[in-house]
Amino acid sequence: MARGILWFKSRLEMKLFSIIIVIVAGFAALIFLTIQKETDDLLKKTKEQASFLSSSVITSLQKDMMEGRADMARWLIEDLKTMKGVERLQIIRTDSTEAFQDLRTIRDVEKRTAIKKEWLENHPDRANPIAKGIDNPLFKDTLKKGTTEAVEYNERVEGKEVFTYLKPIANEPRCFGCHGSDKNLRGILMVSIAVDKDIQSIRWYVIITSVITVLIVITFMRTLINNIILKPITHLVDVVDKISMGETDKKIDISSNDEIQDLADAIDRLRISMKMAIEKLYKR
Repeated sequence: MARGILWFKSRLEMKLFSIIIVIVAGFAALIFLTIQKETDDLLKKTKEQASFLSSSVITSLQKDMMEGRADMARWLIEDLKTMKGVERLQIIRTDSTEAFQDLRTIRDVEKRTAIKKEWLENHPDRANPIAKGIDNPLFKDTLKKGTTEAVEYNERVEGKEVFTYLKPIANEPRCFGCHGSDKNLRGILMVSIAVDKDIQSIRWYVIITSVITVLIVITFMRTLINNIILKPITHLVDVVDKISMGETDKKIDISSNDEIQDLADAIDRLRISMKMAIEKLYKR
């Protein structure tokens, strides 16, 4: 019998294996869709986390400000920056500088009302503290529009995949006494959460698990096909070859209880008929 290519023992095996490859290709597409869904679910969960964190920060910020505890608001921001997974957490003024990193806001408030000494204790006073992430076009667009609608986007920060959530902070009438009424926004709260490690973990888990599953399935299917289809057919070909050379004594040993056994029984009847015909010829 003609041999197949590579490590296939027969052409039929190669064809059957091709079917398995098509199935595996479909499985690979399913893997891709699974990774995509898991990634989307992760980003959705991250969005909810960022939205909740932003709302909590703004609520606490406004409460502390109304109670005259600007120092507590500053410490809150600094503490939240150390949270696991938080890549950036900053309040960005409309001039793209980071709040609570210099004394500009306090000096501006001082023109309108009295300030408290607590506000100045251990307060940083950096020169021109430009905020991070302000070069993103979506941030620039949000700042330019001046609306209070939240904006979200994915970006890469120092090689990491990051989900960024922007929440503009409206300049409400109750804020006019300290911050004036000349601007619609007091600033934008930016929360950036690193998702790179989580996404990579999802991808590798799904890929490794799927590859192992595919290898097991391929091995199982190949063994199954070899035992159920290829071996019986190879045995039938061998018997038919022997019959064609006049050897009619070799019995067919197949008991698969399927169409292959029906074929084997038909060939065996042919073998017996030929044997009887040959014996009659010899008796003449």
